[in-house]
Amino acid sequence: MGLDLNIRYKGISRGLLNDKLAKSQQLTQADADRIKKVHCKIYRLHERIVRTNDAYSLKALALLMQRLEFKLQQYWKFKPDARKHYLWLYLPKCSCPKSDNRERIGTGSFIIDQECPLHGGPDYNELVRSKKKLRIKKSIAKI
Repeated sequence: MGLDLNIRYKGISRGLLNDKLAKSQQLTQADADRIKKVHCKIYRLHERIVRTNDAYSLKALALLMQRLEFKLQQYWKFKPDARKHYLWLYLPKCSCPKSDNRERIGTGSFIIDQECPLHGGPDYNELVRSKKKLRIKKSIAKI
């Protein structure tokens, strides 16, 4: 019997993990379950983004997305590499150019819309540079 690669969120099938990649990376069921759990956290993160308009919370959630992308790389047994992150492009409320940035995956040279409530503006850049521990509200931290 193969691995259960079905991602379920709130009782609904949301998709499957890549079977060929799972085999080539020699994932165990425990590995697949960790990856699926991260995907569920990403779904919850999307919901939180939709529900808030607070500028600081949106930027904190965008940073949390980056941490989740690193977790996915780790659980898929890849070297952590922010240049290969792409799920941030699909966050609700993100206004950064999608097709231009998809072409740049792997280069680390992304185009950020300075008006993007998640990724743009000096507040986000300052948070990234300082790498301070964010004091995220309890409800956000439990994602």
